[in-house]
This record gives sequence, structure tokens and C-alpha cells, in this order.
Amino acid sequence: MQPKVREAKRTSQIDQYKTDVVCPAFERPLDGARFLGFARQGLLVMMSLCLQVAIGGCSKEADQSANSSSQGNRHIVRESFTNTLGMRFHYIPPGEFMMGTSVDSTVQGVPEVYLKMEVPHTVQIKQGFWIQTTEVTNEQFLEFVAASGYDGGEQGNEDFLRHLHDPKYAQFREANKPVMFVSMYDAMAFAQWLSRKESRSYRLPTEQEWEYACKSGGTPNGSETASNEKLTERAWYKANSQQCSHEVAQKKANRWGVHDMLGNVWEWTSSPFPEDIAEESGLGKDVRHIRGGSFDNSASACRCAARWAGWPPTKRSRAVGFRLVCDGAASVKSEK
Repeated sequence: MQPKVREAKRTSQIDQYKTDVVCPAFERPLDGARFLGFARQGLLVMMSLCLQVAIGGCSKEADQSANSSSQGNRHIVRESFTNTLGMRFHYIPPGEFMMGTSVDSTVQGVPEVYLKMEVPHTVQIKQGFWIQTTEVTNEQFLEFVAASGYDGGEQGNEDFLRHLHDPKYAQFREANKPVMFVSMYDAMAFAQWLSRKESRSYRLPTEQEWEYACKSGGTPNGSETASNEKLTERAWYKANSQQCSHEVAQKKANRWGVHDMLGNVWEWTSSPFPEDIAEESGLGKDVRHIRGGSFDNSASACRCAARWAGWPPTKRSRAVGFRLVCDGAASVKSEK
């Protein structure tokens, strides 16, 4: 259809100005027959060129579309939902990414035993999932405590209650700041309660899922913050935090719309820490990965690929919190 439209438009313009056209070969005005002959030839050449461009463009679009399909994890996520606690989740599509990072000048002050864990390797995320766009807040966690009567479970409640009531920690207890002093088991109890409450499947992310979401599907150097200037835009860390946690979602989100993956508080994952490295570094045997760094850490810890931190699942710390992921996307009515 397009060549016909262009031909009609072009012919109309030629009809309007043909009496003024001069043939460069003979330097005399064209009569009607000679003009139409030249015009037809010119239009055929133009139509041929347009068709080649159109075919080339379509081929390029097809290649880009195929590449986008295989690299769909690079697209900005728009699908989301908000649950009954006001926790917002974004959909993370399945895909493949490079986990880890090359050892370079941006990684300073990290023991060699831990850098072994950051050797680049390809990881495939086979199932999409929904990730919370912020860390779980004090307000959200306390709603769980009030509704369930949770008191710290089998671990006891000394550290747990101290965080909730000790005036020393008042600056960390503001409603929209990330909850801290929670063990992995505390986080799992929250996820299980929320799953029953909403008939959905909430859980902690694996460290592979966490890094995939942190990198928005993958970046060349294993970090979305190649400089401290960019890190300041994205994270609360030692250089800008005033040694305190901050309200969630105050810093720039990553390309997939997820806030605070770096800095503010460390985040629990469900993945076990390598036993040999845990023992070599004195962490013990039953250790889980925590990721992202905190307000109390330098830039070397606040990297997407930094996976050298771990705690026993019973450990509670002022700098460790969590965020959840949700499975079963088909049961979620997404908000565009």
C-alpha cells in the first residue's frame, strides 16, 4: 500500500510543476509524452529503492525483535501488583545472565578467599518471579507480629524485643525504614504468615534470583554502580548514610524498578554459603548468603556481585533485613 500512496503523491507534485521542468540532457522544456516517460522511469527506480529499504528495515526489526526476546531481561519491568500490606512487587522475567564479576580495581579490601566466589559464570533463571520493590519495612513486619503474636519463635526473643523497645535503637524503628534485627527464620515466618493470609506463595529469594534482579538482568562489570558517584544515587552506604538506615525507596531504582538492592540493609537469601569457604573464614557450617551491603559498609560491599557475606540463619543484626519474592504469577492481577 505504501508505494501506491507515495506514487500518487509524487505524480500530483509532478503534474503541478511539469511545465517548469527542464531536461538537463537537452536543456529544453519537456513535452508531455517525454515528461511522462521520464517520470515513469523515475518512479520505478524510487519504488524499487523504497522496497529494498522496507525489506531491509523489516529484516532489521525482526533481528532486533529476536534479540529482544532472548535479551528480554533488559527491558524495564512494568507489570506489578501491590498486596494487602502495601508491599509492591515487580515481575522479573526468566532469562540468562552473568553472575559474578571480574576482579579489578573496583573491588578493594575484600579477602582473596571471598573473591574466589565472584568468578564470572552463566546462570539461567528458568522461571519468572515477582520481587518486592523495597525491603520489608518496620510497619509491615510489625503488622505480622501484631496479627500472629510472633515472639521470635524457637530462637527466643531477647534480640528481637530489644530492637522493638530499646530506646538505643529508636532511630531504626521509623515505620517506613527497613526492618532489622531479624534472622532468616524470622523472615521465613513472616513469609509463611503472609502466604497463608493472601493464598499466594511468598518466600526469600535465592542469591541467584537476588543478583539477577539487582543487575536488571545483567551488566558488563557485575555492578550497576561503576563509580561512587553512581552508587550515591542508588544506595545508602558508609559514605552518605550518617551510620543509620533510611526510609525505603528514597534512592533511584534500578532499570527494573527495584529500590535499595544495594545499601541500606543487608538482605537475607535462602541460599547456603559454601561450606569450605564458611569454615575457612570462621563463619561456621550452617551459613546463608546475605546480599547488597548496608548503611554501615563501604562501596566494596555494596555491589550486585558481592557474595562474600553470610550469617547463621539464627543471627539477628542491626544491619540485616530482607525482601520477599512471590511465585505463581498467573494468580496475580497485574497493574500496568
